[in-house]
Amino acid sequence: MTLTEAQKKAQLAIAGGLAGQVFTFALILIGLLASLAESFSYSPNGFSALSSNMASLGSYAITSIPGAAWIAPFAPRYYPGQLEGNFAFALVFTLFVGTTALRNWGLTLRREVRAVFRQLKHNQWLERAQNESRAQTQIDVMNVGNIFITTPTPKDWWTRPAGVVVLAVIGGLGVEFLAPMLK
Repeated sequence: MTLTEAQKKAQLAIAGGLAGQVFTFALILIGLLASLAESFSYSPNGFSALSSNMASLGSYAITSIPGAAWIAPFAPRYYPGQLEGNFAFALVFTLFVGTTALRNWGLTLRREVRAVFRQLKHNQWLERAQNESRAQTQIDVMNVGNIFITTPTPKDWWTRPAGVVVLAVIGGLGVEFLAPMLK
C-alpha cells in the first residue's frame, strides 16, 4: 500500500467509524430511554418511586430530544431477564464496538503515515546537511506517494480490547440463555 492509499484509507476509516459510532450510540441511548419509558408496562410488580421517576425521565427525554421520537420505534430495547428482546440490542452494541474498532484502526494508520512523513522530512534534512557542496537530486517530501509502507501484523482479534468486549457480550448472552435451562 502506498502512502497516498494509506492516507485515503485512514480518512475513510475515521469518517465511517465516527459516523457509525454516532448513529449506533444514538440507537443505544434512545433504546435505553425507550426501555425506561416502557418499563412500567412490562413490570409485574408495582413501581417504586425511583422506578417511576426513571420511566418519566425516559419518556420526557424521548419527547424532548429532536428526532428521538422518530428513531424510538426502530431502536432496540433492553429488557432485563428476557432473551428475545435483547438480541437486537446486543447486535447494535456489537456494531458500535465494530465502528469503534474501525475508527481506531483509521487513527492508528493516520499516525503511522504521519510518522513516515516525519521520517522522510528528517532524512531529507540530514541529506542536505551532509551534502551541501555536492549536486544532488531534490526529493519533494509531499510528492512521495509511491513509497510503499508495510503495516504491522495484527494480533489475534480476541486479544484486542474490542475482541474482549465482543467475547464478554457473547458470554453474557450465553449465560442469559442457559440460566433458565438450569433452573
